[in-house]
This record gives sequence, structure tokens and C-alpha cells, in this order.
Amino acid sequence: MSVLSDFKKRIKKYHFIESMNDLGFTFGPKKFWFYRVRDDFIDTIKFQFLDSGRGLRISISTYIPIILDDYDMSDFPKGFFEAEGNITRLYLTRSGIGYGGGNWQIASEDQLKISLTDIVFKVKDELIPWFDKIDSKKSLYDSIHDDFKRDEEFGDNYKVLLME
Repeated sequence: MSVLSDFKKRIKKYHFIESMNDLGFTFGPKKFWFYRVRDDFIDTIKFQFLDSGRGLRISISTYIPIILDDYDMSDFPKGFFEAEGNITRLYLTRSGIGYGGGNWQIASEDQLKISLTDIVFKVKDELIPWFDKIDSKKSLYDSIHDDFKRDEEFGDNYKVLLME
């Protein structure tokens, strides 16, 4: 069984997907991720399995369609996880939102239960308010990590599209 299939099976009893739905996030296709559409903004929470499924890293980003020139929005949400990276370079960790990738431990059932509960609380108390502050092109531009702003291929595009 794949790490993803095993994880989905293990979390069912904790109603994690339903809890995230209650917070306004939709479970995305194919991989393990959630998204929320707010007007022109798409907030994403993407889970990456670490150490053969013993841990999680959770990346967070917000997008608007005008910066997604390589993605056909008519396909959304299909293929979105693979198409778009973590433009903020920020992660949801046990200590909050930050640059350290963090590692949510999920190897044992006790670790899994604690981590899922904590993730829901962090999303509700910290992440949703953080996403909600990104409410303009300028605030979205400000949330993009400097590495992407300096990137020869994308940096100027972000500036032109978001700082008009």
C-alpha cells in the first residue's frame, strides 16, 4: 500500500478531511492537499510525506489566476498540486507559520491523532487569519518569497502582474 493510501486509511477515524471541510477547505484530487477559493484567491495547504510516511511537512501558499500562466484554470483543481510550487516558502509547523519545514510526527496512532488535532487548530487559529490578510495583489506579492521575486524567469512577471 502506498504512503498516501495508508495515510488516508489511518486518518478516517479522526474525521480530518471533514474538519478541514468545516473550515472552508476542499480536499484536492490525486495528492494530499486542500484548497480554498476566496474571490480571485486560491489558498493551498499541501502535505508532503517524510521519512516513508512517518512525518509530514505542510506548505502553504496563495495564488491568483493571473500569475498561473502555465496552468489552465479550466482544469482546476486537477493537476494544480503538481503545477504550482510553494511560492511563499512558508510552512505550517507546530510552532506556527514559518520558514522551517517542520515535521509533524505521524508514525504512531498517538502521534497521528495529536498532529491532526493540532493541524486543525493551527489552520483555524493561525493559517486562516494569515490567508485572509492576503486580500490584494500587493499583499500577495509581499507574501511571495524573495527567491521567486529574484528568479529570472518569474520575478519580473510577478512584479508586473501584481504591482500594477
